[in-house]
Amino acid sequence: EYEREYNREREQKGVEASKFHGFAYDGIWVIAKTLTRVMELLRHKERHDMYHNFTVDDREVGKMVLDVMNETNFFGVTVR
Repeated sequence: EYEREYNREREQKGVEASKFHGFAYDGIWVIAKTLTRVMELLRHKERHDMYHNFTVDDREVGKMVLDVMNETNFFGVTVR
């Protein structure tokens, strides 16, 4: 389905195919899935925090993003 849509759009715009298009597509999906999961984890942490002023710093969020991305198992258009 992705390949068909990509080729339709590409031909309609009159541009050549990129050998990287599938990797870009899959990369965006991995990023979206990662950020969604990090947001879920932060909501869970916030709900179970005994303090009312729940905060996380950039370093903690960065580590969460890397950890979740490394745990992400995604079957994309470029396979895995």
